Amino acid sequence: MSRGTHRNYEDHCFPNLTVSIKVGRSRGAINWIEAQVPEDFFTSRIDEWRWPILGQADCSSLSRSERRHHIANCLHIASMALELVKTKIADGDDEIQQFLSMALESFAELNALAMTKPAD
Repeated sequence: MSRGTHRNYEDHCFPNLTVSIKVGRSRGAINWIEAQVPEDFFTSRIDEWRWPILGQADCSSLSRSERRHHIANCLHIASMALELVKTKIADGDDEIQQFLSMALESFAELNALAMTKPAD
C-alpha cells in the first residue's frame, strides 16, 4: 500500500507471537492496515509448545480444556476482527476502531499466554 509522508501510523508488536500490526491514519481516520502474522498462526494446533499455560503440572483436564477453549476463542476473535478491519477499510467504512480494538486486545491476551520463541 502506498503511504504518504503526511500519514501517521501506529506499530503494535506482539513478540511472543511473532506478530506485528501497523495501522495507518490520515486526519484521524484509519485508512490502511498491514499485519505480519505467521502463515499457520490461526490454523496450527493449540499445543504446549506455544501455550505453556496448558502444560502446567497443577492443571486438571477440565482446566486444560477451559484454557485451550479460551485460547481458541482469542484466536478466532483476533482473526475475525482483523479481517473485518481490512474489509471495512476496503469498503471505505469509517466504523473501524471497535474492531481494531477487539483484534488488538485479543492479540495482547494471546501474547501474554504465549511462550517466548526459543533461541535456535
